[in-house]
Amino acid sequence: MRRTRLPGALRAANLSPLEEGSLLAGVLLIVAGVGVAFAAHYPGGAARMIGSLGLAAIAICAVSRGAWLYHAGVTASLPTSVARVHVRARPARAFNVSAVTLALGLPFAACAIVLALVHWAWILLSGVLLMAAAAMYSTWAREASGERPYTWPDSTASGLLGRLCMRADMQVPELVMEPGPVANAWTAGGRIHLTRALLELLGDAELEAVLAHEVAHLAHRDAAVMEICSAPSRVLLAFARFLPPRLVRWLRGLLEFGRFGVTLWLALVILAALCVPPAFVIGWVSRLSVLGMSRVREFSADAAAATLTGRPSALASALMKLERQRDWTPRADLRQVDAIAVLCIVGVARARLGRLLSTHPPTAERVRRLEETESRIQAGPYATRP
Repeated sequence: MRRTRLPGALRAANLSPLEEGSLLAGVLLIVAGVGVAFAAHYPGGAARMIGSLGLAAIAICAVSRGAWLYHAGVTASLPTSVARVHVRARPARAFNVSAVTLALGLPFAACAIVLALVHWAWILLSGVLLMAAAAMYSTWAREASGERPYTWPDSTASGLLGRLCMRADMQVPELVMEPGPVANAWTAGGRIHLTRALLELLGDAELEAVLAHEVAHLAHRDAAVMEICSAPSRVLLAFARFLPPRLVRWLRGLLEFGRFGVTLWLALVILAALCVPPAFVIGWVSRLSVLGMSRVREFSADAAAATLTGRPSALASALMKLERQRDWTPRADLRQVDAIAVLCIVGVARARLGRLLSTHPPTAERVRRLEETESRIQAGPYATRP
């Protein structure tokens, strides 16, 4: 297991000079604000202004990163019909606006209101960001300690992908083959990932349909949108999970520092009591909106795949095979791809609390919609409703 360090995490994040500068400035300003607050025994006034500027600098870093992620996506021109039969391959604009508002607007609005009403709230928000960053760094360190092995692309899959990208008028993305035991496909970092088990499970027509589904995700910038919209919920829920279980463990160590240690522990308890419940609630509201967005974008990618291949039945057949293999795949194997479940063509496992917490819509519903599209195509344009 290789050792991981903070510089490695920053390099892996691939931040631009603006993002690195604003992040560093934000951290330094927050530290300076805390120092001024301790010296003056008052968290308002100059300390509040300095700390708020630090939070604003970190917000600039986050906004810049989100804009880069979105605009780094590919440009494409996906067809919107098959044999003159129109197929809607984009989510409704009203749904997109409402989902993004809940996922991004609600957390930022809550932070802005708290900052405006409570003069010491910048200290709490800084603590939340610090704890969340520590939790997310520990997750990155665990994942980075076990590199995923890659193999060379398959010639059949590469040929199918090249023809699909010609139809979509887009640059051919990198195709990565992985030796995972679970048949699955996903997009990440502008690349399309396939497992060897997927090639063994599907025929050529079904494989082409799966690749078309992933091409649609790239063309719609779904991975970037999901990463941007899920960032607030990841930060808030990481903080809510990180602090409470560690309070009792930290108490014994902080007692060695006498009165200062007890004071610090009490401050952490107050931080947990004041911030963990709202962070948990707002984080889950944001998370639920992201999950809803994920399910809708899966339907859109299915429809776009149908327009690219002209054979919705091929994708329906592939989805049914993948659903059946999920039922008999050992849970230990499914956990290996659980971290990227939201990006996979089918969900890794069924949510315990039903559809509300699922990353993907039910496979039966996806197949039903594809079969309806197939029926419309077979009937021709004059048999469809206006």
